[in-house]
Amino acid sequence: MKALEEWSLDELIGRVIEERLVDNCFRRTDHVVIVQGTTRFVLDPRRAHAFLRGILKGMSTEYRRAMGPASSSQHPWEGGEDEQGGLFDTFRRHLVKKWWGRYVVAGCPCGQSIRGLMIWIRYNTQATVN
Repeated sequence: MKALEEWSLDELIGRVIEERLVDNCFRRTDHVVIVQGTTRFVLDPRRAHAFLRGILKGMSTEYRRAMGPASSSQHPWEGGEDEQGGLFDTFRRHLVKKWWGRYVVAGCPCGQSIRGLMIWIRYNTQATVN
């Protein structure tokens, strides 16, 4: 996969829509509109290009697979080598990554694992000790 900086804006728009990383994205003459849920981003083409590259780098399983492993340490929200990917798995990893920081600040009261995080979330994130 060629570097995302070399992609045209239309290629980036096509890819984020194809992978369903945004709800809608369309280009006008002087701006790009990116729709995600109830939020609309209206950006000039240069900023839209950077924004869409960020979405692909952060959420696209195909892009991550093509780039190879970034480091030897694996975060809890990153899957193993046998992971299939897909929209559901991408969204699951996004949520785990989002909540992991809050869980660490609370002191990982249920252990340093995804299961501990899920238990902590299920019980309204009130626990700060095991």
